[in-house]
Amino acid sequence: MPSPQHGSDGYNFCFPVDAFRLSNDKLSLVPFDSDYARFSSLYVSEVCKAAARNFDYLSYGPFEDTDAFGRWYEAKVRSVKSQIWFAIILKKCVIRDVQIEDGTFAGTIALMDCDPDSAMAEIAHVNYLPEFQRSFMGSNVNGLLLHYALDAPPDGLGLRRVQWHANSNNKPSIAAAQRMGFHLEGIIRWHRTLPAGKEGNGAGEEDLPPVLGKKLGPGRHTASLSICWDDWKGGARDKVDALMNR
Repeated sequence: MPSPQHGSDGYNFCFPVDAFRLSNDKLSLVPFDSDYARFSSLYVSEVCKAAARNFDYLSYGPFEDTDAFGRWYEAKVRSVKSQIWFAIILKKCVIRDVQIEDGTFAGTIALMDCDPDSAMAEIAHVNYLPEFQRSFMGSNVNGLLLHYALDAPPDGLGLRRVQWHANSNNKPSIAAAQRMGFHLEGIIRWHRTLPAGKEGNGAGEEDLPPVLGKKLGPGRHTASLSICWDDWKGGARDKVDALMNR
């Protein structure tokens, strides 16, 4: 298969997507913009309602309706060439003795802060519906993205680094990354500012001065993890495949 060129599939994303297989016998990762109306409706009606607690550590949401989500998505995702969202679509399977129908929407995941010049990408916006958490889904979703990013062309992009950033308080997210073989590199202190009401690093907002006259929300410490190309060649790829094939 010839190596695809940037922009060949029409998404506003710095890397090609459609020429690569983001699918296996368990699930598919489908670009959100390929069927935006359907996926945005499912995201609001299912993820934002049934999985509202998933947003505790995110800097946005949950959204009340598709209009509110659409405004956020247009500004923060679609207009940003370094980011792409995927809908997670399950194939016919059984999860905890429950028969899952082919084509079931199970949540979202994304790549962000992608940079061809730096040969890097970040797995982000992980948001699984509760009934599919702690199943085969997480390892397969992340495994497909790791193969896409780190496998050498023509099977993958041949990037040098895939990172995972999580609120330092979000222990389950950090543990999930480590199970996939990500290395914890350290804690980036005061990495982000969160909206009021989100869980930050615990510092009292009343003690923080305004910036340019604007009172900001809580501060976030970020756990930084990564899998790099030498990790991938040195055994991480085999570990990921073993997790995907369980």
